Amino acid sequence: DYDPRSPSFYYARVLEVPTCRWSTLDANRLGTPPRSDLPPTLQERGVTSSIWIPGRSAGADPSASR
Repeated sequence: DYDPRSPSFYYARVLEVPTCRWSTLDANRLGTPPRSDLPPTLQERGVTSSIWIPGRSAGADPSASR
C-alpha cells in the first residue's frame, strides 16, 4: 500500500519466455543429440533502474517541490 509519507522505490523485473539455446537449435538441425552438459533452453532476465520517491511530512505542500 502506497503511503506518500514514507520513502519508497519502484522498479520492474521481467522474465523472457524460455528460448532454445543456439547449440540445441544446431543439434536439432543436424539431427544430433544436444549437448548434455548444457540446459536446452535459456531464460533471460531484465531489471529497470529504480525510481526513488522521497517521503514527505504530513503537512508538506506537494506543489512546493516543483
